[in-house]
Amino acid sequence: MQISMKGKDLKNLDSGRDKSDCQVILKMKWLSTQPEWSEVDRTEVIQDNLNPDWQNHFDVVQNFG
Repeated sequence: MQISMKGKDLKNLDSGRDKSDCQVILKMKWLSTQPEWSEVDRTEVIQDNLNPDWQNHFDVVQNFG
């Protein structure tokens, strides 16, 4: 499965005239008993944009077993 990310009307967390530089970080737990989340992938940073549309996508394999 591919997951694509897009943001809309995000909160501006940069002070001054600039807008936020946005990035998505995908973290997963491989086991329900795993105490920590592990970083799997991240998108590119889109600078000064509160409505980012990332070109990167995440490929995720689902296991329902």
